[in-house]
Amino acid sequence: MADDRFDVELATTEACTNVIDHAGPGDAYEVAVTIGPATCDIRVIDVGRGFDHLTLDSSRAQAPDSERGRGISLMEALTDEVRFESEPDTGTIVHLTKGLHFDDSNPARRLMQEEFTPDELREVEPVDGR
Repeated sequence: MADDRFDVELATTEACTNVIDHAGPGDAYEVAVTIGPATCDIRVIDVGRGFDHLTLDSSRAQAPDSERGRGISLMEALTDEVRFESEPDTGTIVHLTKGLHFDDSNPARRLMQEEFTPDELREVEPVDGR
């Protein structure tokens, strides 16, 4: 619903901003989105120099008034899963997964219901109590 759209949009924006802020000149990136009956999976893929994603905690905002360093924390707060795949000189893939909540009266939802089995649709039960 509206909250899900906002969460996905902002988390994706943060992932793309990180690529732009940290990529080298001429590095390209793409965004791939898959929407299923229960989740939205986003992959932000860059072909830059990569980074050591195991050191992410040290790059986060330390002071409350810091203007930088909140992107990964925002992605984690807005989605259900954030994963990084990164190889030096190969690039990085940021995987974002968000459980979705649907209005069953929406025409798009009815079309989706025709495409998936009842068991697949049952997986769409509210996530985190919503």
